[in-house]
Amino acid sequence: RAIGDLGCFPCEETAFSQYYGSTFCGSIIEHTTLIWLYRNTGGPSWKSDSNWLRSEDHCTWEGITCHDDGEFKGLVKQIKLDDNNLVGSLPYGQIWMLEGLEHVNLEKNDIVIPFSQVENAKNLE
Repeated sequence: RAIGDLGCFPCEETAFSQYYGSTFCGSIIEHTTLIWLYRNTGGPSWKSDSNWLRSEDHCTWEGITCHDDGEFKGLVKQIKLDDNNLVGSLPYGQIWMLEGLEHVNLEKNDIVIPFSQVENAKNLE
């Protein structure tokens, strides 16, 4: 489904999807950042990874909530993956580039996330 004014796009690389010929909806930055989060924190071993990489719409992925309206319609609003067996480290502050991000809950996981570039998360509560 297209999200707000953001359309669906073909995935040119298999890095974006496990299925050849897949599409994704929304922002390329948002989509690739979430895939990067999944792959660098042991996504297949999470307690629950419902829809991750199985749906082109990352707003339907477990623990991801997107804005329904307003300036950030269709963009990631919240990442809530607490106590979900995420393991690993995220070497870059790319997660803070999600411009509509308001809330992140990754507690009770064994991960390291740098706070470099956190100043870009202007809407973070």
